[in-house]
Amino acid sequence: MRPILLLLLGLSLACSAPERPATLEASPLPMSGPVVPARPETGVPTRIPLAVRETAGVARSGEVVRSGVPLPRALGVRDPRALAIVGPDGRPVPAEFQILARWNAGRDDAAAPVQWLLAVFPATVAARGTATYTLVADGSAGANPPPPSPLRLTRQGDQVVVDTGAATFRLGKNPGELFDEITLPGGRRLVTGGAMTLRAAAAEGGHSTRRGLRIESQGSLSAVVVVEGAYDLPAVGGGRFGSRRRYVFTAGSPTAVVRHAVAWEGDLACTGCMVTKDGKPDAVLVERARDALSLDLGGPLSAVTAVGAFKEPALEGPVGNGGEDLAWVRQTLRDRRTAPLRFEMAAGGRRREGKQADGALLAVSGPAGSVAVALDHMHRYEPQALRLLTGVSGGRLAIDLADGKAWLANHQG
Repeated sequence: MRPILLLLLGLSLACSAPERPATLEASPLPMSGPVVPARPETGVPTRIPLAVRETAGVARSGEVVRSGVPLPRALGVRDPRALAIVGPDGRPVPAEFQILARWNAGRDDAAAPVQWLLAVFPATVAARGTATYTLVADGSAGANPPPPSPLRLTRQGDQVVVDTGAATFRLGKNPGELFDEITLPGGRRLVTGGAMTLRAAAAEGGHSTRRGLRIESQGSLSAVVVVEGAYDLPAVGGGRFGSRRRYVFTAGSPTAVVRHAVAWEGDLACTGCMVTKDGKPDAVLVERARDALSLDLGGPLSAVTAVGAFKEPALEGPVGNGGEDLAWVRQTLRDRRTAPLRFEMAAGGRRREGKQADGALLAVSGPAGSVAVALDHMHRYEPQALRLLTGVSGGRLAIDLADGKAWLANHQG
C-alpha cells in the first residue's frame, strides 16, 4: 500500500489585525519542581469519563485525540503532571496535558485550580463506535507511559522540522510556501514546495513576508506551530493583507491540520462602518486565495480521487490530459443566499454535481505514494475549491480558500 499524506485546511477571513515584528518564539516552559497532587473536596469524583466517538465510519487504532476538558473547581487540580488517562482496559495510555484556563486567576497562577485542560492521547475506536477513556486525578493510575514513537520537533534557523514518525514536515524557511518540503520516512520527497498567492482589490501577488514564527505547544504526542506574514499586495485603506497559519501535528500521523487566516488590516471608512461616505462597501473584494503544493510522486501521476458529499461515492480514475485543471472539487458561489447550495467535481474523465461538499477531498497517486488535501466544511464557506493542476514535473495540488468573489470587510473577525 502506498504511503498517503493528508493536509486538512480551514479558512478564516478577518480584518484590522495589527502588524507584528518578525520573531521566533519558543513555547512556554513546562512546570518544574515536585508534582503537586490534586486536593479534591470531600465526595468529589476523581475520575472523569471521556467518551471518544468515531463518526466518519473508519476504524481508528492509536489515533491521537486533542480535546478540551472542563474541570470542576472542587476537584482541586493545580498541576497537570498529577493527571493520567487510562483506556477502556484500565491501563494508562500515553498522554500530555496543557492548561488552558484556571479558576478566577491567570493561567500561570499555580496556586489556582485548573478550569480548562487540553488533553492529548491516542485512542482506538471502532468505526462509528464509542470508546470510554478516563481522566484520573487522584494518582491511583500511576504515570502515563511514553509513546512508542514520539513526535520530534526541531528548529534549524528559521525552519521548523516536525517528524511525526509517518512523515516529516518542513516549514517556515520560505515565507511564500505553505510547506518547504514534506518527506516520507527514509527521506523520499512527496511535496517539494509550492506557493501562496492572493488576488484582491484588483491586484495579485505572492507572499514574501514572514512576520513571526512561534511554537505554540510541543510534546511527544502533538505540536502546534504558528506562522504569521503578509502578502505582496499594495496597501488598501492604510493596511496590508496579512496571514496567519496554525499547523497541528500528531505523533504517528501523516496528516497536518492547517488553519489559514487572511486578514485585511486597512479601513476605507470608520471602524465598524458597513459603507463608506459615498455609499460603497467598506470592504475589499477577494477573488482568489490559493495555497499550492508542488508534487514529486516519483513519476507520472497515475490516479486521482475526488470526494464531494461525505455520504456519496467518490469519483476515481486515471489522471487525464489536457487543460490546466486535471481534477477538482468546487463549492460554487450562489447568486443569492436563498438559492440552493451547489458543488461540482471532476476526476478520471467523469463529472458530478451535488448540493453540499461537506466531505471535500482531492487525492492524487504516483509511484512513490499519494498526497491528499481536504477543506473542512467547504459547503459553509463558498466559493472554495480543491484542484489538481498541471505542473513543470509532478503536478500541483491547489487549495483555493477563496475561489471567486468573497468580500472582506473591516468588521469581520
